[in-house]
Amino acid sequence: MDCIGITANRGKNGASGFLKRFVPALEERGVSVVLDEDAGAHFSGGRVVPFREMVAAADMVVVLGGDGTMLHSVHRMLPDLKPVIGVNVGTLGFLTFSTGDDPEETAEALVAGDYAISERRLLDGVVRRDGVEKAHFQALNEVTLKHENVARMISVEASVRGDVLNRYHADGLIVATPTGSTAYSMSAGGPVVSPRSEVIVITPICPHALSNRAVVVGDDETINLCGKGGEDGDTLVLAVDGHARIPITNADVLEVRLAENPLPLVMRSDRSFYETLRLKLRWHGSNV
Repeated sequence: MDCIGITANRGKNGASGFLKRFVPALEERGVSVVLDEDAGAHFSGGRVVPFREMVAAADMVVVLGGDGTMLHSVHRMLPDLKPVIGVNVGTLGFLTFSTGDDPEETAEALVAGDYAISERRLLDGVVRRDGVEKAHFQALNEVTLKHENVARMISVEASVRGDVLNRYHADGLIVATPTGSTAYSMSAGGPVVSPRSEVIVITPICPHALSNRAVVVGDDETINLCGKGGEDGDTLVLAVDGHARIPITNADVLEVRLAENPLPLVMRSDRSFYETLRLKLRWHGSNV
């Protein structure tokens, strides 16, 4: 490894203390470091360049912040995905390699190759109107379809491989990756899925039917979503990883599938997904 790039959440005060120890620890081990402007705001004296230039120069990209900062950074990297290392300067997140408590240990692990690469599939989707592509997006966690008026329900027909799955009357509908199964989808009652499972999860949010449950479909399936019913001019809103908001009308068809190119996510080699799950969700078994 010749070069590590670093980006950071400007609002995380703990990033400054981490970088003051992390950057020298990497350089002492013969690794050059390049920071983007956000990381440079926390650390003076390093080489600071624009974000995309930092990504192009780096063999790996360290992201200082929480899972939200990781999602934001991945979207900024698209379509050129480099291996990403998450360092949570608070507590351990599902997507992070370590916390900011021991920068030297993190530097030593990266230089020594003491880590594992978890290939995380993204969602790839398009919005079409009359057969013409209106928008294209990719998501690491999920896409969420809701009414623009949050007090109203949506009516959406979901099809898989051209076969109608269900017409959902709900507060919203989530389409999630295995990585996203521990995020919004889990909060809405969806299953927790191993990141090694190449599947897509469809989870309704507060459906108006007790029989509506989350559905898991295969990695080669294409999901089509289209608005049904409601008033003329009704507009739904598609949120991509909680950020980009794309307006959807009854004339639009949303197509979602798994993207071809995965995100190489750097994870600890001594901690499995299941251990992280147990620690993060504080599963301790029954007291009975």
